[in-house]
Amino acid sequence: MLFRSMVLFYSLRAIKYDRWGDFLLAGASIGFALLSKYTGVLLLGSLGLYFLLKCPKRFLGLKPWVAIGVAIIVFSPVIIWNFQNSFISFSFQYTHGSSSSFTILWDKFFEFFGGQFLLISPIFGVASIVMLFRKKEWFRDNDRLFLLINFLFPILFFLYKALFKKMELNWAAPAFLSLLPLLGAYLYEARARKTLIAGSILSIVIVLAMKFPLLFGLKNEKNFQDRIFGPAELAQVVERHRKSGDAIMTYHFVVGSV
Repeated sequence: MLFRSMVLFYSLRAIKYDRWGDFLLAGASIGFALLSKYTGVLLLGSLGLYFLLKCPKRFLGLKPWVAIGVAIIVFSPVIIWNFQNSFISFSFQYTHGSSSSFTILWDKFFEFFGGQFLLISPIFGVASIVMLFRKKEWFRDNDRLFLLINFLFPILFFLYKALFKKMELNWAAPAFLSLLPLLGAYLYEARARKTLIAGSILSIVIVLAMKFPLLFGLKNEKNFQDRIFGPAELAQVVERHRKSGDAIMTYHFVVGSV
């Protein structure tokens, strides 16, 4: 989230002012975003699409390519490690987020789609959809189009993926960094004070429910925090009984990593 914010900030400055410093910082930020999570690669897709639509001649210049080079250099430790280890991390993440089957799983799709309203809160989610259909003139505003593309590209990517495989809600969450400024501007210009207050209150309630699920009667599989308890204790028990050379197999990579 931090580095995606930096990518948006420095990329927009680079586009507006065409300065080397902003291009270099944008490239470094993309590299650090990739180090944080591989889905940072979608930033390159979003930015490339914006450049293609609004300033394609920039591709002929040196600065964008140097910025990409800087991103690759920052990300190079991961590339080198994967090269030395049969690209196991890249292949795992690809299979983890992709399906070899093209059978549409509507239940997974609507679970992911509905979950996005939970992330941004239902009221703000509906307001965002209304905004996207009402504010078509924003597609002619360069700054707002920049934010729209950086939101729509990753969201549509994961919605497509969700048709065929379960997508985790947090994978698309960074895209909302681009949406929220647009939503704030829309609510301000529409003077939608009641929507802002109601959406904010509901957002606070959702955050409290996720932080303190037991207080809201969320138990067992409905308790969002259940997944973070247990592996450390299990690892301690295993450590007491394992012998040198024993192989350890687990049902989930998160448990295995502990």
